[in-house]
Amino acid sequence: MALATAPGAPYTTPMPVSRAELVLASVVVSLGAGCGRAEPAPGAAASSATAPVAEAAAAGPAAGGVADDAAPAALVAPDTGREVPLGVALGEPAPMPAHIAWIVAGGGGTPADNQVSIEADVALARERLGDGGVVLFGGGPGAHGVQVTGEARGDALRALLGDLFDPRGGRRAVYRPTVLDRVQGPATADALLTTLTAALGQGGDPLLVYLAGHGEAAERAADVLYVTWGGRGVSPAELADTLDKAGDKGRVVRLVMSSCYSGAFADLVFEGADADLARPAEHLRCGLFASTWDRPSSGCDPDPDRRQHEGFGVHFLNALGGLDRDGQPLARADIDFDGDGRVSLLEAHARARIATRGFDVPTTTSERWLRAVAPEDDEAPQADPIPMPEEEAVVRALEAQLGVAAGAAVDETIEGMQAQIARLDATLQAATDAEADAVDRVAAVVLARWPVVNDPWHPDFLRTLEGERHELETFFRTSDLYHDYLAARDDADGAAQKRDELSLALAPYLRLQRARETIALATRLKAEGGAAWARYERLRTCERGSAP
Repeated sequence: MALATAPGAPYTTPMPVSRAELVLASVVVSLGAGCGRAEPAPGAAASSATAPVAEAAAAGPAAGGVADDAAPAALVAPDTGREVPLGVALGEPAPMPAHIAWIVAGGGGTPADNQVSIEADVALARERLGDGGVVLFGGGPGAHGVQVTGEARGDALRALLGDLFDPRGGRRAVYRPTVLDRVQGPATADALLTTLTAALGQGGDPLLVYLAGHGEAAERAADVLYVTWGGRGVSPAELADTLDKAGDKGRVVRLVMSSCYSGAFADLVFEGADADLARPAEHLRCGLFASTWDRPSSGCDPDPDRRQHEGFGVHFLNALGGLDRDGQPLARADIDFDGDGRVSLLEAHARARIATRGFDVPTTTSERWLRAVAPEDDEAPQADPIPMPEEEAVVRALEAQLGVAAGAAVDETIEGMQAQIARLDATLQAATDAEADAVDRVAAVVLARWPVVNDPWHPDFLRTLEGERHELETFFRTSDLYHDYLAARDDADGAAQKRDELSLALAPYLRLQRARETIALATRLKAEGGAAWARYERLRTCERGSAP
């Protein structure tokens, strides 16, 4: 979700976000758990609490009230069954390795964006990469900020008021301390860039950097952000500047990112990550990304059941070990596409493109370079196809999945689905506008009678809630205006759901189209030859490297 800050600006304190923006943002998270910076739709997040409050009214004040506002001493973490305290001291950071072989960072900008699936991906990345690396996660070692799905609890009337006046995701979540050990620090922008600088200064073998978490969308690829703990984002240009300053040490960086819009960082192939200059970066670096710069990816899920997690990260990391998403061994032909007896980063990336059922349309730096320098079809010299085992494997597998004949056009199918999505966008916008209007009408009546119930921090809020509980519950149970709002919210949720479903159905067609285009572009670029082709070969070789 693009928060209410200027593109590229550091995120500090959230500005008010409209209900319409929240529902529109939910289209990248309500199915497949998108890793954009977004919150669930208000209806999806709070439907049980915001239905007419017959149950709350029947239960009476004993079901909620001031006593329920006191925080419990502990909660049960759904993924472990263990009681965990609600306030914990941070742990001691793990020592830094003498030589940094890899860096793994993950987490959201706040606990509400620090889903348990990100923690699981960070743990799996460390397992795959072995010793000698640095883990940066969330708020740091021992931080109490991992979000897992929780049961409805607390005061139903307060939940209703929160949904109406200040909708946000995570109100039913349980937050527990991270179970990760050997964490060197928080996943802040400063910690990430400082660690990266230190690792580059050591020289030596290629450095693998794996970034899990959330991306923040923008109108231009250059303004997309990788969101770090505390809310500040890292842009492609800032990351390029860090790499450039330490690049003379000769250490090649291989970057892997699972966040939404992460393909924006494919512009690292250019000097200063500036695609407009179109000059190749002086020092070689390559990357593999969960999605293109303008699309969400899947993989940020508060469900504690690892078997339910979907997205680039779980497929990519398991593929590095020759396994499918469930940890079962893959046949060699299903992962070692070039037959050299090992699983490269690019092969794991190709496997993710084949196996994911999410929003992901993964891309790479070499693809970005091709699309910048390859000659147009009508200008290209004649050339024979070149071996591209990873792309060919993606094409074969997706053609089989989709029931598309080899060589058959998919462009018309894509155009038709995109046209449907555009129509759904219009429907969704109208539905969210209607919901926002309905909220305004309800709020006008409620606040005229109870002027502080939209502010739980007001000193009169609790007194009003308890003294007027029966009247408030009766209003929401009987008000036509409130029921109109519920109906409008359901319409918006339904439109968002339909859009999600269609976007998920579109993704494999886009992956197939992109693989075919990459083969054609690479064939034309090789026929032209020269420095541009040499750079492409170097990028592809870099992407075909192995994990440390």
